[in-house]
Amino acid sequence: MGVLYLLTILMGIFAQGFVSERLVNFGDAAATATKILAHRSLFEWSFTVYMIEMACQIMTTALFYFLLKPVSRSIALVAAFLSLSGCIIKAFSRVFYIAPLFVLGGAQYLSVFSPQQLQAPALLFLKVNDRGAAMAAVDTLSGLVEPAPLRVNPHDLDDLGVPDGGSVRLRSATTSVVVPVHPDESLPRRVVATEFNVPLGDGTVADLIDRAFPVVDLRMETP
Repeated sequence: MGVLYLLTILMGIFAQGFVSERLVNFGDAAATATKILAHRSLFEWSFTVYMIEMACQIMTTALFYFLLKPVSRSIALVAAFLSLSGCIIKAFSRVFYIAPLFVLGGAQYLSVFSPQQLQAPALLFLKVNDRGAAMAAVDTLSGLVEPAPLRVNPHDLDDLGVPDGGSVRLRSATTSVVVPVHPDESLPRRVVATEFNVPLGDGTVADLIDRAFPVVDLRMETP
């Protein structure tokens, strides 16, 4: 099972981080189309890798079912059903990931459309893929995860006048969020830490990140 998890992570890093993030710009349909056509083979490989990733997730689901079945068959079935439902939605979404190649491929029957008319639906397909792949983070399951406090060096909290259990505002260039804090002496000053994909105040750390920039400047202040 550990090997399947490792493969899933590595496949996701390659397809999403190395290929998709570099080729797809959701704010520029023309630039996205140009990059995809210029790196067609790489884009096709990323789709193949996505499919292998899904196969690994399905096999992991099956292994989890057999591991949980001796404990509780009903829990194992529910877990397997939810996981397989997510896999089906995600796999179907990947069809929209590869669809832009058919739209932008220069087929004769599409010659009646201008390049701009083809670039717009191509980007739309990529957005549908992105939204579908994110279905695992459904709001109905968020209540099962305990919110994570922001861990801060106690001296930094003293400078702000914020007590243990209090709150601070994290502010980026585009948004801000009020989060509970917890002192952590193991952290250096002016360094904060928290879990990435769990509730943090009214959102998650991801809400503060703008992937258009390699570095995001954050400020911590009193609410």
